[in-house]
Amino acid sequence: MFVVPNRKQRTLQKIQKFIRKKLRGKLVLDLNGLRIVKEADLECAAYHHIRRYIGEDPLWRILARKHVPVTGH
Repeated sequence: MFVVPNRKQRTLQKIQKFIRKKLRGKLVLDLNGLRIVKEADLECAAYHHIRRYIGEDPLWRILARKHVPVTGH
């Protein structure tokens, strides 16, 4: 298993806790700051915050929408 040195390990439990506890507050701040005005903005903001929380850990991939392997989309 590949381990990234000197970085916090992000477990599934930590990521779920971030999504359930902190992500909503970050999205509310974005909404109040007029960074979110439509649904696509919400998707992008959620992706941005989750990606920043996880960092560039090669063990995790974040997709903004469900990926269908059959079609490649």
